[in-house]
Amino acid sequence: MEENEKFVDILTDCFVEFRDSVDLLIIRGDLIQGRVFTPTQIKDIETPVRSKSSENLLMEFIDKKPSHIKSFLKILEKDYNFLVQTFYTKFSERYGKVHNQMKLDIFTNYRKQHSLPLRHKLKLLSHRGEISEFNSIVASWEEKWELSLKEESISTERKMRLADMYFMTLDAQLEHRRVMCDRDLVNDKLLFTKVRYIASMTSQPYLSYMMYLARYGSAKRLAGMPFDDSIKEVEEALSRFALIPACRETGIVLYIYFNMLSSIYEKKPSESERSRLLELARKAIHHFGREDEKMGEDFRRMVLTKIALVKLGIGVFGNHLKDVCVTEENRKKAGDILHEIGTKYWDKLEDRWKMFFYIAKSKVCELDNDLPKAHLSIAKASTFSSKGKFVGEGVNIKYHYNRLSFQWKIFLLKKYSHSIIVCTMFLYIFYLFFSFNLECLFGEH
Repeated sequence: MEENEKFVDILTDCFVEFRDSVDLLIIRGDLIQGRVFTPTQIKDIETPVRSKSSENLLMEFIDKKPSHIKSFLKILEKDYNFLVQTFYTKFSERYGKVHNQMKLDIFTNYRKQHSLPLRHKLKLLSHRGEISEFNSIVASWEEKWELSLKEESISTERKMRLADMYFMTLDAQLEHRRVMCDRDLVNDKLLFTKVRYIASMTSQPYLSYMMYLARYGSAKRLAGMPFDDSIKEVEEALSRFALIPACRETGIVLYIYFNMLSSIYEKKPSESERSRLLELARKAIHHFGREDEKMGEDFRRMVLTKIALVKLGIGVFGNHLKDVCVTEENRKKAGDILHEIGTKYWDKLEDRWKMFFYIAKSKVCELDNDLPKAHLSIAKASTFSSKGKFVGEGVNIKYHYNRLSFQWKIFLLKKYSHSIIVCTMFLYIFYLFFSFNLECLFGEH
């Protein structure tokens, strides 16, 4: 078998994984610059649906451009190195020694029809700031769990399913308190003890305990504990990926890991660390999209916004990183992401992500020297921050709003200073003329 045929064989084998991860929006410019495709060919491949665009792209390589697969992989190394590693691992396995490891079977019908939709709904309610309904659902499942403890004849299967649902509500509470920047969360020993206990009762205790570890490590970091101490639980959670297939929960662990590494990047920013964060974000998108396309798209919008923030030198809580240079390429890619989100997905965005969208848009406008739009965008971010009571980001939004307001006043003063001087002089002359006439009129008597 020739090498090109081998590359087609492995790409076909990795087709679904590549289709679910690769975003043509991200690599379009590199494909054109590398002369793999012309702009016209890219337009023919592109569709309004991301997964369909990726599918068309892969079929082009498989059917028409097998000799370009190596170039394609080279382009992917920058943004999707994890896919390239998967490709070459399978390549070596296929034509050498094969190593297979069984993974847990977590994709049950009950999970798909009940526990995942419940968890996703709670996430949406939290990010929209609809806390009354959120609390009502949480209280309802807590009551059901408490009642089940009094049932002597309850079956093992029903007990596990109730534990699955209850665990989802507990995990949602941990996430919500993290969103609200509750720095005292790590000290809620009662809640974390409960989460750990219920994790052992679920149908997938290994998966549930992975989430407990990641949430606890995140809470420690939020409280200001040292990075080396906080990262231990998250790294242990990551080690469980060896037995857990890519799913919503592995995506969340990667997202938590992304946020934790961001705190280090913010203190000592470098291009290599930024590239590492961007690759980690894209890997998270891949994991989120493995189970449910609709949920995957919701998380994709969320992580894409994070990618735009990183490219613009904006921190986890909306703070501008002073030592980060935003290149024209990164500004343009961030602008492209915001354009896609604003035109295609705006109605589906939760308030929290509309807030982040406007934080990013304000920075883009400021870089473009469009002060009016920058000021308007940060004002809109402030509105969504206040509405959702997102305290952590609200402090930085207020700072940038005040800063841009001051710059806007200076801009207006400079712009209209000539007109103000002319008007002042006119009023002064009018005053002198009026005073002189009054003196003449009354001075005759």
